Amino acid sequence: MPSMYRRKIQVVGGRSFAITLPKGWVMNNKLTPRDHLLLELKDDGSLVLVPEKTAEQPTTSSLQIKESHRVIRDLIWGYLLGYDHIVLVSDKGFSSKLLAETKKTIRGLAGAEIIDEAPNKIEIQILLDPVAVEPTKVLSRQNALVASMINDAVQAFINWDIDRAESAENRDEEVDRHYFTLVRVVRAAIRDLTLSRKLNITPLRLMDIRLVAKLLEEIGDKAASLASMVRTNQEYRPSSQLLDKIQIIGKYLSENQSDAFNAFLNCDPELASNVLSKKNEVSKLVASILSFANSSGEKLFTILRTCFYLEEISNDQVDIADIAAPLFKGNNK
Repeated sequence: MPSMYRRKIQVVGGRSFAITLPKGWVMNNKLTPRDHLLLELKDDGSLVLVPEKTAEQPTTSSLQIKESHRVIRDLIWGYLLGYDHIVLVSDKGFSSKLLAETKKTIRGLAGAEIIDEAPNKIEIQILLDPVAVEPTKVLSRQNALVASMINDAVQAFINWDIDRAESAENRDEEVDRHYFTLVRVVRAAIRDLTLSRKLNITPLRLMDIRLVAKLLEEIGDKAASLASMVRTNQEYRPSSQLLDKIQIIGKYLSENQSDAFNAFLNCDPELASNVLSKKNEVSKLVASILSFANSSGEKLFTILRTCFYLEEISNDQVDIADIAAPLFKGNNK
């Protein structure tokens, strides 16, 4: 629980104002007389004190993970929590399958490199400087990838194009990579106000960025799932009536992806409203597709899954746009 202290302002030398610092805070931060503090004036009128030497000295944190059925999940967890030195250990030695899966996971974590490998140990170093990461640029790149995945997944479905479907699926790993990078940096910046200041982004905005990154990651997953249906249902060809409706839905989704993201970036409630309007049109088209498929002998399970992915993408786009609605220009710093 956060600690709260009450202090009385004192006048020093007739002109300067001073307060005493909590002894426990001074001891925990190993401060001594003549050490410097950084003072940050917040827009809400509060004052944040940060020990200067803490802000300037990078810290190294290590994590050891023992092999289990969740070792890959624990590896990702350690990365997202900000550990920069992770050691995987196994009493029996890593199987070739787990070793391959581990290396694939590491390739998907920006800045992560294997620095030592033995039959029963894998040592990983994360060389990612949070200060060098620009969250908004990473988020924009993630959005561009997701937008291209939506377009390719829909067009692959319409033309039953396996190559294009695989292209859309393959980009999902890069979308995840950007998401992991953002979560790691955002968590670090929220913990360290000095880093937040260097990034020139408020903690509140960082939390919004993380939420949007998660929604983009989920849209990417659904676009990849839509594309995979083409690869796994090679004998099926939807009717032209269905494809025409899906083509229109694809157009709405592409427009909404752009509008929703720009609504968030620019805190534009009008664009957010446009996204909701088009989402309603998508819902009408989905209902029409389901009604037609139910009465025309189409492969109903495939159409149900297709409609599910399309409408879920639309819902996630609305969620991104909704973040913009209550924001003001002053929050976008």
